[in-house]
Amino acid sequence: MRTLPLLFAITAISACTSLDEIRQSEPIRSGAFGAGYKDMAACIVYETARRYTVSSAVFESGGRAVLTYTSEVSGPIGTMRNPVWEMTIHQDGSPTRSRAEFRSMKTVIGTTPWADDVWPVVETCAQTLTAHLSPPVQR
Repeated sequence: MRTLPLLFAITAISACTSLDEIRQSEPIRSGAFGAGYKDMAACIVYETARRYTVSSAVFESGGRAVLTYTSEVSGPIGTMRNPVWEMTIHQDGSPTRSRAEFRSMKTVIGTTPWADDVWPVVETCAQTLTAHLSPPVQR
C-alpha cells in the first residue's frame, strides 16, 4: 500500500503539468513502423487496457491518431485528474506506414517511467500487425 501515497504525492507535485506542456515537449520515444496508424492505435489501446484507461481520437483528415492517458487519484482534498502521457501516431507517406511519438510528464525526480512501460507495446503491435497485414510472398 506504499505505492498509493507515493503515486498521489508524485501526481500532486506534478499537477502543474498540462496537456499542452506535454504536447510541446520533445518526444521521449519515436519510431517509424510498417503498419497503418489506425491499426497501430487500436492495437496499443487494446494491449495497454489492463494498465491504463486510454482515451483515443482518430483524425482521418489529418492522418493521425492521438492516445492520451490521464491519471485519476483520490486524496484528502478530492480527486485529481492529471495528464500523464500522450502518443501521436501519424500516417507516414502511405496507408501502411506510420510514425509514433511518445511524450509524457516527468516525475518529481525527472524520470519518465511510462515510456519504458508503453513503448515495448508499440513495438510489439508494429511487429504483430506487420506480420499479419503484409501481403503474402509470391514465389
